[in-house]
Amino acid sequence: MAFIGAINGDMRSMISELVPKDGSLPLYVGCSGNFTIERIIAGMGVKEIHSNDISLYSCALGSYLTGNNLDVWIKDDDFQWLQSYMQPGLANICVLLLCSDMFKHIGKRHRFDKRMWQGYIKHFETLFSKTQEIVAKALEGIKIFSFTPGDCVDFIASTPKDSVVLCFPPTYKGGYERLYKALDQVFGWQAPDYTLFDDQRFEVLLQEMMDRKVWIISRDKALQGMDDYLRGMVKPSRTAKPVCMYAGLGNARFTTPRMKTEVLKVSRLSGEIEGSLSLIYLSAAQMNLLRSEYLKASINPASTSVNFGVLAGDKLIGALGYTSPMFLGNFCDVYLMADFANRPTIYKRLAKLVLAAAVSKEAQIIVEQKMAKRIKAIGTTVFTNRPVSMK
Repeated sequence: MAFIGAINGDMRSMISELVPKDGSLPLYVGCSGNFTIERIIAGMGVKEIHSNDISLYSCALGSYLTGNNLDVWIKDDDFQWLQSYMQPGLANICVLLLCSDMFKHIGKRHRFDKRMWQGYIKHFETLFSKTQEIVAKALEGIKIFSFTPGDCVDFIASTPKDSVVLCFPPTYKGGYERLYKALDQVFGWQAPDYTLFDDQRFEVLLQEMMDRKVWIISRDKALQGMDDYLRGMVKPSRTAKPVCMYAGLGNARFTTPRMKTEVLKVSRLSGEIEGSLSLIYLSAAQMNLLRSEYLKASINPASTSVNFGVLAGDKLIGALGYTSPMFLGNFCDVYLMADFANRPTIYKRLAKLVLAAAVSKEAQIIVEQKMAKRIKAIGTTVFTNRPVSMK
């Protein structure tokens, strides 16, 4: 179990750059979440940090960091077994942190979710002990001057004009409510009052923040009329939406994930096919190289477990990528994540030959060895606006 935070490494670097280093101004953080921002600036010399949030987990964490304890109790009889782990302070935080991850699988029908749920129940004591060690280490050296449970807009509005304000608010309406729904059904506490956050509420928050001496705010989309204040655009992963960071001061930055690639020292088919088909292993980096060359730029490829290059004679004609169907409900024995042919080629249906290699006896034997199980059915998914073109 990891002590998680929604702010990735690139965003952390930008925050470190944008926050004043002299520590002369008090700093106010709205929507503290996992207190990632507070952990970033803990060693920067900021003398006075004030935090805020509305969720049960964050309020428990904020109370702990100010030397107080949030009163939390179990209101669902089915979870009274958690009572033996709950103690004021760090123990309660660790229970809530574990349950926030554990509850992602509650009541779900997929075998994966059922096994995960049973695993959490069976190993909760061990997970709890390890989580305590991780959280205690993560919170070392963090001191906050105050914590205010409640609405982030009201919190920012109460800050002095001569201060530093940061806020990474929810990116969609009801974001907090959906994220912590299961926790609030099981645990009882004195929840603060607040206004549901939406686009109109964001505009109020933005105007309040821009009235402070130093301000930093994020949004998962570009803001109209704010180009002069755009200081960073971060794309956490190939499939994630970019996050825009706005601030009154600082230089502009753009970051994007990079795929690891590796040169494949095999000639590509350019003319007629000569020789029989064969398969060669590809590393993940070699597969990434081929994907970047032959797949559409709009396709965001996911990782694969087993990769092959398909040869005709000694020429590469395409590639295959397999993975486990675990997260798709195990509707097949192995999932064909990628199958594509080289381009350009004189053959209009070369992709069909690559697909034939994917279902060959040779491919079956190798995939069975790699995945340590029998393969009788291959599954795949096709997304296209041209059904007639499907293989």
